Amino acid sequence: MKNNKNQEVWHLKLASKSIKKLQKLKTLSSIIPDCVGKNCIEIGAEKGIVTYFLRNEKKGRWFAGIIDHKYVPISKELLVEDVVAINPEKLQFEDSTFDIILASRPEHIAKDELFFKEILRILKDDGQLYVISPHTGKGMFLNNLKNIVGLTMEQYGHFREGYSLAELDKILSQIGFETFLKGSYSKIFSESIELFLNALYSFAKKKKHKSSSYRPTTEAEFKETGFIFNLYKIAFPVLLFIASLDIILPFTRGYVLYLGARKG
Repeated sequence: MKNNKNQEVWHLKLASKSIKKLQKLKTLSSIIPDCVGKNCIEIGAEKGIVTYFLRNEKKGRWFAGIIDHKYVPISKELLVEDVVAINPEKLQFEDSTFDIILASRPEHIAKDELFFKEILRILKDDGQLYVISPHTGKGMFLNNLKNIVGLTMEQYGHFREGYSLAELDKILSQIGFETFLKGSYSKIFSESIELFLNALYSFAKKKKHKSSSYRPTTEAEFKETGFIFNLYKIAFPVLLFIASLDIILPFTRGYVLYLGARKG
C-alpha cells in the first residue's frame, strides 16, 4: 500500500499486517456501495488508513474526520487533503452535506447520542450511515479478559466498552434512523490473536517506557519495533491461517459489529 507520492508510510506498513484491520477493510468493501460523485466522510479516521482505502476502493470524495486531534498530521501524511479535526458532538458541517457517513469509533465519544443526532443532521435525506464498533453482550468473554491482562477502556481511549447490535439499533431508531443492515466480524480466533499481540506490546512498552499504549502511535515508536516487526511479518501467514479458522464458527458472533442505517 502506498501514499499519493508513491512512498510507503509507516502506518500503512503496520495496517497491512493487522488481521483485524484487514478484516475491517474487507467488511467495508462488501457493505459500502460505490461512491462515485458522492460526498462522504469517515468520522474517527485517526491515522487515515480506512479513508485512504475507501478513496481508492469506492471513489467519491472522502473526508477524514479526526476525533483525537494529535492524529491530524499523521493522517495528512497519508491523505494530504480533506483531513479535518472535529468535535463529534458539534460537527462543523452544514445540514445535508454527506451521502455516506462511516462512524468508525463511536465508543470514543462521550455523548454518543448527541453525536448520532449530529450525523442525522449532516446526512442527506437519501444518505446512509455505517457504524463500526466493538461488540458487547453475553458470551463475549474475551471482552472481560482484556481488563484482566491490562487492556482497559482507559488505555483504549473508550467511554464505553462498545455496543450490542440491539442496543445500537435502539439508539439510532430513537434518533430517527432505520436500520437496514446488521452483522459482525472478528470471531474468537481473530480476536484472540489481536488481544494477545496488543497485550504483549503494551507489556513491553510499559516495561521500557512506563507507557501503556497497546500499539505504535508514532513513526518513532514504530521504528523502535523494527526487529520485532520483521519477525512478526515472518509469522504473519501462520497467524492469518489461524484467524481464518473463524469460518468454522458460522453461528457465533464476532467481536466487532457493523450496522447500516438511513434516515427514517
